[in-house]
Amino acid sequence: MTSPAHKVLEPLEEIAAVHDFFHSKLPKLVPGPNHTTSTSTRPPSRLDKHLDPHLALKRVVYCPSIIDDFADIADHSLSQYVSQKSTLPPTELEHASDTSDAIEDPSYLERFPGNLIRTDELSAMHLELQSIINEESVRTIYASILARQCLTVASTLAFQLPIWSSGYLRWEKETATKDNFGIADGFLRVVDTPVKRRNACQLPPPSDTFRKIVKEYPILAVWEFKNLLAGRKAIFEGIRELARDDIFPWTLCEYGDLCGITRAPGHPAASSEEPFVYWKKRGPDAPIPVCKSISEPLSAHQIPAMSEDGLASANITHSIHITQQVWAQMVKNDTTFACLSSGHLKMYFYRRRQDSVLFISDVISTDMKGTAKILTGFLIATLRDAEARVNELEHSPHATWSETNPYKVANTTVTNPEVRKYKVAQTLFLMPTLRS
Repeated sequence: MTSPAHKVLEPLEEIAAVHDFFHSKLPKLVPGPNHTTSTSTRPPSRLDKHLDPHLALKRVVYCPSIIDDFADIADHSLSQYVSQKSTLPPTELEHASDTSDAIEDPSYLERFPGNLIRTDELSAMHLELQSIINEESVRTIYASILARQCLTVASTLAFQLPIWSSGYLRWEKETATKDNFGIADGFLRVVDTPVKRRNACQLPPPSDTFRKIVKEYPILAVWEFKNLLAGRKAIFEGIRELARDDIFPWTLCEYGDLCGITRAPGHPAASSEEPFVYWKKRGPDAPIPVCKSISEPLSAHQIPAMSEDGLASANITHSIHITQQVWAQMVKNDTTFACLSSGHLKMYFYRRRQDSVLFISDVISTDMKGTAKILTGFLIATLRDAEARVNELEHSPHATWSETNPYKVANTTVTNPEVRKYKVAQTLFLMPTLRS
């Protein structure tokens, strides 16, 4: 297929086109007649409840200005690109028909998401937008429109690519069974080969630092999705309410030291006085947070009161469960960032490993003007954070990493079925180690 012709725009016009994209928003999602009636979320799963106490969430902190940080990061990345490259790649297609090869791939976009492309994509998905039925519908819309559009802009600006391309960033949906294993609904991943090979020759090779990120921190952020009812405003506001307390009510295993995971039958340490504890290898925090505002969060008395709608349908238990679920996913993948989305609403999370604190944004309406700019900045922030963490790990590689595991449950010599069924704890999520 031939490449589309482009209009020749002046640099200021190209910049204006990016700002126009930054001010775009996600269309309103409408529940279909068969939308699920489920308004609940699952309680903490087996693996959520078995994090070692030093990894469990200790406190939620309300920090609404994180959103401003993301917007500033997007603006700064655009300014850096222009100052170093003088001009941006072409942003405008000459004819609407030129968008045909831009939307044929449902996952990735290799054109600037200008007005023509955004209009065509919304038209193509009109029926889907008007007939949301469950969590998967929300996730599909997210992946098909906003995520891949913002991913293209974020990758191009962050890596200063000569073409508009998602390049070395990939947004993925989970594919494994997630019932009991704390697997997130979506991931932002870094890869060392371009997603689109046809343009690989136009992309600069990955730097040494980037290759280290691919090795150490391949997952930059995780997503959790809820359907339009389960992710109603009251649930998001309930998460915000958790910031009024000094301690997060983490749900532990109800069996305590008798738990079969912490002391599995037939395990070599089963007769010991001390049970097993479960650790997860983690890297350091970035020495200077990419989100500056976390140093000045709001106090409890500054947290907005719940809205009338929120008070009418609040369920703080569900808000607690979702928060624990997201935190466990962040620990599992050792990410600093996460996003909770329900189609209408969104909330961003920032994890500080040092003291197990979760900073949360305000509740954001996805059809708010500027949603694309916030998400673009969020995507770039995850990469900048990983760069800083890799450099910190290089300077002090053992400063904050947990001890090695003296006994691997996944060892092939373990034959007891009651022990073997727990080897997923070592291979997928947790590292068991003897308590010293």
